[in-house]
Amino acid sequence: MELNDLSGAQLFLAGISGDDDLPWDHVYQKVYLHACLKKRGEFVAWMDNLFEALEPIQKIALRQMFAYGRYLLHK
Repeated sequence: MELNDLSGAQLFLAGISGDDDLPWDHVYQKVYLHACLKKRGEFVAWMDNLFEALEPIQKIALRQMFAYGRYLLHK
């Protein structure tokens, strides 16, 4: 899977989404910040939509990341 392939990333994450042992908040943070760093706006928009599916406590833990991600995206 390459970062340029949004549909491939969507299929990959859909394939591993049933794994409850995976720390989704950590995976989300790493993918989101990497997409921002590489200036992939389409990935960031897709990840913004995925944010709504996270647990409320995970949302609280991740919300400060968005300001830094937007800074990286527009830097």
